[in-house]
Amino acid sequence: MDPTTSSSYQPPSGLSQARSKRHGDNEGADVHGSRDGSKKRQALSTVTNGQAGLTAAGGMSGAPSAAPRPGKRVTRSMSKSAKVVELTDGSNAGSAMETDHGSGGGPAMAYDYDDIDEGDTDPHVVVEYVDEIYRYLRTLERKFRPKEKYMVKQKDINHSMRTILVDWLVEVAEEYKLNSHTLYIAVGYIDRFLSEMSVQRGKLQLVGVTAMLLASKFEEIYPPAVDEFVYITDNTYTREQILKMENLVLKVLQFDMGAVTAHSFADRFLKAAHAGEHDQIRHLTRYLMELTLQDGERYLKYRPSVVAAASVCIALHSLNRPHWTPTLQHYSELTLADIAECVVDVHYTFFNAADGQQQAVREKYSEDKYMNVSRLIPCHTPPITRAAHVETEVAPVLAKEGGEAYDGFGVVAAAGLSKKR
Repeated sequence: MDPTTSSSYQPPSGLSQARSKRHGDNEGADVHGSRDGSKKRQALSTVTNGQAGLTAAGGMSGAPSAAPRPGKRVTRSMSKSAKVVELTDGSNAGSAMETDHGSGGGPAMAYDYDDIDEGDTDPHVVVEYVDEIYRYLRTLERKFRPKEKYMVKQKDINHSMRTILVDWLVEVAEEYKLNSHTLYIAVGYIDRFLSEMSVQRGKLQLVGVTAMLLASKFEEIYPPAVDEFVYITDNTYTREQILKMENLVLKVLQFDMGAVTAHSFADRFLKAAHAGEHDQIRHLTRYLMELTLQDGERYLKYRPSVVAAASVCIALHSLNRPHWTPTLQHYSELTLADIAECVVDVHYTFFNAADGQQQAVREKYSEDKYMNVSRLIPCHTPPITRAAHVETEVAPVLAKEGGEAYDGFGVVAAAGLSKKR
């Protein structure tokens, strides 16, 4: 059921007023102050007048950025099967790989990458264990993934309603100045819960606000009180309803509140891309990742690390930087072909963001503190147009036949495979 045509489902009330408040005379006002008037309220309207509940479900174009910093070069061999992708911009996406016939029974590829942790003394980075940490996160991201097609078994809600809910949660996170990762965690809780429980539309906002409450407790130093979430829903739900739903969500998730999201990998990948702390690449990457949160139908099929890598790739491509490098491949453990499909989807989302009905993310990233990245004009084409599997053993043969040897970051231009210039 399309929420835009349903007589029982309406867009969130108060969002336009909230946006006007944030950009108008009351900008910066304390949300704990005066609470009268609809302009202070951000809430989803009550979508049904009758009783609704929960039942268990069966199954379930900017200026170029600064050039990368030079660093220690490391050589690594790669002998596993590779994939081929076609480039559309003709850029050299990485240094060529060298054939290495070492012990292993077959040809292997070697490539150079920067040691991004050399000389890093930040204790929060824990360079002694950072590789093991991200290796562990890659195993956990599979554990915490929701079911890709859970919405098929939902009888009273659909992806459009989920989009409206996430759009509202973006504004809630901004209103209470929550950590950026809190939003990702909350959306993850929502998807995991909906993977197991069938929810009636009148309770969807209750699930969303409860997920934000739990995510705040998990991530924030000073999470908003329960009464704040009662207020932010315009008293649609009571304190007792939120606490009861909190208990149910915890049980359904089996009190396993860990979360591995695209945000978990973004900082590492941005470091591999040599993006600065206040770099336009960093803000654009986060903007793209938040856009993907709203489109569950398109992005639930991807692992969070793939979404993060694809967002970095599109951000680099949009700002005239090499979109995929040996350093990025090494630290993401993903080839350009591994993320090719997601890159095309992220570009589509970026290109069509201005036409969407839900604009909270675009308005958020149009502000000066985010370097107005949502106002950037997207490139007309993504850096990748197709992907195919090719065994790495084919590369030397193609080279002998006058083609270009596959380098792991570009495309073979021989035997019917072309590179666009």
